[in-house]
Amino acid sequence: MTNLLTVSAFIFIVAIAMTMVGKGGGNFYVVILAMANIPMPAAAATGQFILLVLPGLVWDFSLS
Repeated sequence: MTNLLTVSAFIFIVAIAMTMVGKGGGNFYVVILAMANIPMPAAAATGQFILLVLPGLVWDFSLS
């Protein structure tokens, strides 16, 4: 559980920083997940999922 919270916090911080810069940050997400002992194929797929889903969620909530 602690590992999940730590990884989530790091990803959140990277997401905020990359949003300020205007980049996606997917390469940083994959590195963070790989350092958390998640297999590389799963880390790459999760990084892509984050980049695919989060902008849609933000857009959806901003419209309502």
